[in-house]
Amino acid sequence: MKKYIALIPAIVFLFANPAFGQDIPASEVPSVIKNNFLLEYPKATDVDWEMEKNCYKVDFELNNNTEYKIWYSAAGDMVKREEEINKHDLPAIILSKIQADFKDYRIDEVDKVTTETEVYYEIELKSLLKKEWEITIDANGKIRSKIAE
Repeated sequence: MKKYIALIPAIVFLFANPAFGQDIPASEVPSVIKNNFLLEYPKATDVDWEMEKNCYKVDFELNNNTEYKIWYSAAGDMVKREEEINKHDLPAIILSKIQADFKDYRIDEVDKVTTETEVYYEIELKSLLKKEWEITIDANGKIRSKIAE
């Protein structure tokens, strides 16, 4: 019986793993995608590819150690780009909203997310005495989601 209980987490991991993305070698990425990526980011370092749903996702860094994630369709079009930015680079409207709604918090990490139709920000907020939050806020300062961590 103990053998079966030990196997359950392994089986769950095997079947759930594709939902989180699977690492793939660069040789398995279609050339149209690799070419589009290399044209836009010729100085990318620490490049890792994976399949995530129906998209090719690439994680990489640029020379200033800024982290990026880009999702490409099978046709080679960028579907989504996520880049780590400095909190001082947030638009004033977003900084004002955070200062108003999260007075006792500090901004820990910020990712700027760009899709074909919109720009939004994923922000981690920390406090010494309160629970931490991860918020998603659009370019107009409207909070789209707020998750306690």
